[in-house]
Amino acid sequence: MLSVKKVAVFLMMLGMKKGQSILELMDNSEIKAVVSEIRSLSAVSPEFQKQQLGRV
Repeated sequence: MLSVKKVAVFLMMLGMKKGQSILELMDNSEIKAVVSEIRSLSAVSPEFQKQQLGRV
């Protein structure tokens, strides 16, 4: 899985408030890439979340 997709999934799992503090640390190009990826994702299943958390 691409790094941008991993970040997008992670931010979705964190939620809006916590994810926003991470986005504030990124530059504009990184934010655009992550937001674009978030838009392309549909709901993230609990199984997928567990799988990704196991890889961190």
